[in-house]
Amino acid sequence: MKESISTLASIYNTNRMVREYCERFYIQAHDRATDLIFDDNTRIKGLAWWKVHIRAHWKGLRLDSVESDIDGELSDGATIAIRVCLFTGKIKPEDVNVQIYEGSLDPMGQIAHLQIVEMNLEPDPSSNSAEFTGSVTCRGSGRHGFTVRVLPHQADLPNPVSLGLVLWA
Repeated sequence: MKESISTLASIYNTNRMVREYCERFYIQAHDRATDLIFDDNTRIKGLAWWKVHIRAHWKGLRLDSVESDIDGELSDGATIAIRVCLFTGKIKPEDVNVQIYEGSLDPMGQIAHLQIVEMNLEPDPSSNSAEFTGSVTCRGSGRHGFTVRVLPHQADLPNPVSLGLVLWA
């Protein structure tokens, strides 16, 4: 017991935990806040306005189509190309992040062991819609599935799900 304590005490102790917590969370939060309030709070005011705008117009988003090039069975390592047409309304296409949500299916048909792949914004065909493209590689055998989700995107937003806004296909 004494040997275990003397060996592990330097690894598992409150000083290390507090230091790690400060480095991982408090210092990063402080640096982020300092960046956001620099230059007369310009970035923080912009982020606040952006959040109001996104919340006000999120319900106007609409997935018009989700298409893939799947034709029959796929083998391990095969690539699936996916194209999404998104009606954005009053939200700019660059203010959203469209993602492929893919993985093997569990017995209930739910995606497990997921892989999330960000899709690329293609040149805008019209002022109110956008096309996104991406691909995923089949990993392993068995039943797999995918869907698409849309999240808010802004460089100063620390976590895209913090607004509680997600559009699923």
